Amino acid sequence: MCLGRGLGDGSTDCAAITTTDDGIVQRLESEGLVVTKTAAPMRYSLRLPVTEAATRTCVVCGEHFVPRTSQVKTCGRSCGGRSRGTDRMPAPRCPDCGQPSSGQRRCQACHAEHGTVQGLLRTVGVLGNKHIPMVYLRASEAQRREVLAGLLDTDGTVTKAGCVQLTTTSRRLRDDAYDLVAGLGYRCGVSEKAVHGRSVQSSTAYTLTFSADEEAFALERKATLHRERRGRTFQRRDSRFITDVRAVPSVPVRCVEVDNDDHLYSLGGRWCRRTTRRWESTWPARQRSSTRWRRPSSRWR
Repeated sequence: MCLGRGLGDGSTDCAAITTTDDGIVQRLESEGLVVTKTAAPMRYSLRLPVTEAATRTCVVCGEHFVPRTSQVKTCGRSCGGRSRGTDRMPAPRCPDCGQPSSGQRRCQACHAEHGTVQGLLRTVGVLGNKHIPMVYLRASEAQRREVLAGLLDTDGTVTKAGCVQLTTTSRRLRDDAYDLVAGLGYRCGVSEKAVHGRSVQSSTAYTLTFSADEEAFALERKATLHRERRGRTFQRRDSRFITDVRAVPSVPVRCVEVDNDDHLYSLGGRWCRRTTRRWESTWPARQRSSTRWRRPSSRWR
């Protein structure tokens, strides 16, 4: 969910967020981040909590203590003077990958990859390039809903009719958000209008509109408004309609079956469709004959 809020109100090139909503700040803190107000108005920096060093046992008196550096092996000066002749502490290693490191901290590679919020953003590829990474678009339903809730908490609203709307000036984020919404089973519409942006690229606002029976927001005030208004929307909000059927010349084809449990695969337009052979077996016989459905030609086998 932190990713969704970062894509919504987060800065493009650093680990910071700009918001006037205290609820957003509280949600980020509840998710384990350290949120600090900066000198800039409405701007907050984001940090990971500091991990305390593990305690050690003094090699002289046996007391437990927290070492300040990796080579400290006694609890104080009195024990330090009596520790001569004892074995040296082993060379420090990164707690994440086990490679040599300096002090009690992560090695440079691990620190750059996941030791800071900015490092995490860089690792998933959204630092300087706001988009929803494919690993999140193809994650579990619960994870995808968390990302969507984060986006809606920052850039989403509820219409008077009870529909959910998400607005962005990024064409890439518009496409990714549409993929995210459609992948959760919602029928989504997209509209656009000209706005006064800082550049040509940010001077078009894209608005995604869909209806949801489930909780779409994590922010309480928006979630409450959604619950109050969503009952006013059209009941067949999840339906899709065939608007046109066109006859095409019959040509040799070849069935394709994907090796997974339900044989689903993605075929453009963000639709997940079953294989043609399974579709043929479920299509009513009278409709099959009227559409002149044919099996694959033997020369393609």
